Amino acid sequence: MVCFLCFAFFAGHGGLFRRFLSADFWVPFARLTYAAYLYHPIIIITYYSSREVLPLYVTTEVVLYFFGFASLAFVVSFFHFLLFEKPTMNLEAMFLH
Repeated sequence: MVCFLCFAFFAGHGGLFRRFLSADFWVPFARLTYAAYLYHPIIIITYYSSREVLPLYVTTEVVLYFFGFASLAFVVSFFHFLLFEKPTMNLEAMFLH
């Protein structure tokens, strides 16, 4: 499915869906995604290793943990972007300009 979408977008098809996925409001999320991908397992491992008893499987808890861990990963990646990536981008623009 993803391969078909990529092929259709590169061929110039996709219309409204292509314009939605290539909108400018996705750029900040794209900059945070990789750091969130790296921090997400660290957050999960830290949380579950600090518990004394493993939790039981309850659907609502799993959904809440998912959104909580994902939100926390993006918050941490935002601070990572502000502390490391943005200053590096500024230095790179200053020296290579």
